[in-house]
Amino acid sequence: MVGPVRVDGLSSGIDYTSIIEKILAIKKAPITRLQNRAVTATETQTSLLQVNASLLGLKSVVSALSRPSLFNRTKATSSDDSVLVASGDLIGATGAYTFSVNRLAQSHQLMSNGFPDDDTTGLTSSDSSIRIETGGGFLQRKTHVTFLNGQTGIDRGSIQVTDSTGTSSIINLSHVLDVQDVLDSLNGNTSLAVKASVSGDKIMIEDTGGGTGALSIQNFGSDSTATSLGLDVAAQTVGGGRYYSGTTSTPLREARP
Repeated sequence: MVGPVRVDGLSSGIDYTSIIEKILAIKKAPITRLQNRAVTATETQTSLLQVNASLLGLKSVVSALSRPSLFNRTKATSSDDSVLVASGDLIGATGAYTFSVNRLAQSHQLMSNGFPDDDTTGLTSSDSSIRIETGGGFLQRKTHVTFLNGQTGIDRGSIQVTDSTGTSSIINLSHVLDVQDVLDSLNGNTSLAVKASVSGDKIMIEDTGGGTGALSIQNFGSDSTATSLGLDVAAQTVGGGRYYSGTTSTPLREARP
């Protein structure tokens, strides 16, 4: 069966298809406008979500400004991490600090001679006495320089030493920790003919050059190191003042025999 044959506008001269499409387009116009508004609203929502995310990030950063700890935070760095490592973020006094490294930490071990038993072998008269201490005992105690001059310490700086031959040298004592370091610094200077030692409670500097001049030890520059050690006098043998002394506030653990 053959369907109906449609001839549009041929006999009547009217373009019904175009008219119908335009009428439908007019009826669909509100729908199209709503669809366009929905697309615009979606784009606006996406933009607002991005703004919201940025504001939340800004709020998180800005909220740190209300905490005092933010302004107390300091970064600690070391110019040479192989020698001294600096760390910490809460430092009382900020600034640049210079450290003079005297010696690096190293492992240390002490071992006594063997004994055949633990309770019957006695010590002969030639044996040294044994002292056993608890709580940080050492085989030999060293006097820290901060304990000198009635526990007021010394001025860590340099001194100028001139022996009897007229030879003069600057000795840097800024790194010393204890009295033995002071002696080692003086005795380790190969250009001077002097010998440093401790006699009783004094530091003694003896001239070994045999010259005609006087042994002289003076402060160097603005340092008062020689004065704080009691060595700023001229003589063949210089003896410092009483460098070791206690006060009523001296802890008993710091007492020396």
